[in-house]
Amino acid sequence: EFERCGESQYRYRKRYNDSSVQLLCEALRLNTVLVSLNLSSNNITDVGARHLADLVPHNHTLTSLNLNCNSITDQGFLRLAKALHLNSSVSVVSSESNPIHPNTRRQLHDAINQTAG
Repeated sequence: EFERCGESQYRYRKRYNDSSVQLLCEALRLNTVLVSLNLSSNNITDVGARHLADLVPHNHTLTSLNLNCNSITDQGFLRLAKALHLNSSVSVVSSESNPIHPNTRRQLHDAINQTAG
């Protein structure tokens, strides 16, 4: 069963959810290999974003995080932006097709640029 997500994207229902993200984040605390994580088109909410934000300060291998086409709101992305201030390795966070305000996207972008520069 598929549902529309964005203008030209569809996602399969019941993929990764917040609980799956929690388990993944626990495993990635010890990661020294994975540099890019694509969690697009899932059922991740602010709860899953909180788990990712808790991971970010502890994982300095991850450089790219794709969260496109989920259900993460301003609250989740703002928490992630705050965590990005503690990690200079993440240089890309994709947030398209999530219900967030343009100001939140800008704060996320600024957090990445601040730690990269």
